[in-house]
Amino acid sequence: TTFREKKDCFLFGHCAGRVRGNMESAVSLTAPFLVPLSVHPMRRETLERASGWFGRGVHPSSPSQTLSPSSSYEDRWCSNFSCINIWQLAIPFSDLVFPSLATAARCGDLSKNMEASPAHSDAVAATDADAPALGSRLDFGKMSYGCSHYRRRCKIRAPCCNEVFTCRHCHNESVADQHELHRQDVQSVICLVCEAEQPPEQVCSNCGVNMGEYFCHICKFYDDDIEKNQYHCDDCGICRVGGQENFFHCLKCGSCYSVHLRNKHPCIENSMKHHCPICYEYLFDSLKEARILKCGHTMHSDCLQEMLQHYQYACPICSKSVIDMSRVWRDLDQEVEATIMPEDYLLKKVWILCNDCNGRSEVVFHVVGLKCGHCHSYNTRTVAPPVLPQ
Repeated sequence: TTFREKKDCFLFGHCAGRVRGNMESAVSLTAPFLVPLSVHPMRRETLERASGWFGRGVHPSSPSQTLSPSSSYEDRWCSNFSCINIWQLAIPFSDLVFPSLATAARCGDLSKNMEASPAHSDAVAATDADAPALGSRLDFGKMSYGCSHYRRRCKIRAPCCNEVFTCRHCHNESVADQHELHRQDVQSVICLVCEAEQPPEQVCSNCGVNMGEYFCHICKFYDDDIEKNQYHCDDCGICRVGGQENFFHCLKCGSCYSVHLRNKHPCIENSMKHHCPICYEYLFDSLKEARILKCGHTMHSDCLQEMLQHYQYACPICSKSVIDMSRVWRDLDQEVEATIMPEDYLLKKVWILCNDCNGRSEVVFHVVGLKCGHCHSYNTRTVAPPVLPQ
């Protein structure tokens, strides 16, 4: 018989050479078993008892029966393992990392044919104290895995290209043809602790760890950093951060806004389902914070701050002022009064369109600026005069 090597198991003992039929390389069965410190107490006791049987040449099912030294290796092998399945001595890797009540139960099955002892009874009673281990199993590796976008203990397999990525943003940034992965299309995830591939669920079906402290079965979304206060918005169809109690969904704008903006913002149809006018990143599911301008258009907060640092105070889409410019307009009034125009321009008039109030007016031309006659804004532009009806 040949024992196949198992990736997730460790077989403690010195019998592989004999099993493979190599008489010269066979190690004596009297050699003690190697019992690691990480083995559950009940499994440790079972292995030590088995080691004692092999060392003394004792028949495991009948301790009073001693095998003679002249017995052949074959007799000693068959006798010693007459009541023990060798694969029951193979300890799963998950049991080495996470000793639990389930491990104790398997140990009980292994030793059901063995004689009872006070130490064995004490080990059974000790398993009641292993309940907290179930919680530590779920939290194993928390915040230790992930990418620059999310902390999570799994990777996803993209169904579009069958490649493995930590998150969909890593996929969208890495693929050469720049195709995007839709979050709902993910059908398979890979646990980063045990590398088991499985359908999307919060708890790994193989090692039992939480692959994400926060998990959304709709978005197939995992995240260990729950301080973000993630929640799923049914109207948006995706998960958002910040706490559901702090946001409301505007049906016209098509996105979640802060409760402080309820009935206090200009609504534009699907204003968030557009690209940022500065960096051109799609705003609806962007990881960056977005701002709603006075005109109702949206853009990234970082892009807005960079725009203001370059003295650009108008919306890139509609040209309306994005901040209160009243102080700037007063300064321009003083500048206009202090600047004398040539005589050729003293009586020249032009028609202007105000970008802030959309009003049209005819004003005296000035090289410093053209002031709106309705809202007194200098955010204006010249237009053709109105056509009078015939």
